[in-house]
Amino acid sequence: MPRQGRRGSAADALLGLKSTALLFSARTKAALAVFFSAAVVLLGLAGWTAGAGMVFALGLAAFAAHLAWQVWRVDIEDPVLCLALFKSNRDAGLILFAGLVLDAALRRFI
Repeated sequence: MPRQGRRGSAADALLGLKSTALLFSARTKAALAVFFSAAVVLLGLAGWTAGAGMVFALGLAAFAAHLAWQVWRVDIEDPVLCLALFKSNRDAGLILFAGLVLDAALRRFI
């Protein structure tokens, strides 16, 4: 998730830095969708390989929904919104973590 929106891109360009903000600019939503989709697929593959169950799958689905909401909501021209969405990645991580822990607890105690 872009942290600073267009403001960050302008600062990067001014300083001569190469950044993903400059690289993706107008294609930010598409790039986020690709990277988030890859993350969900790879996490799902890791869970399946590790023998995770339905609770993990539900957590992964909720995680994917949260990431999809971020992509739908992002406006690269709004740095305040970009920062809020960036900070919401904490929630995405907590959702995934809860799915992992609950799945492991369920498999251990049942």
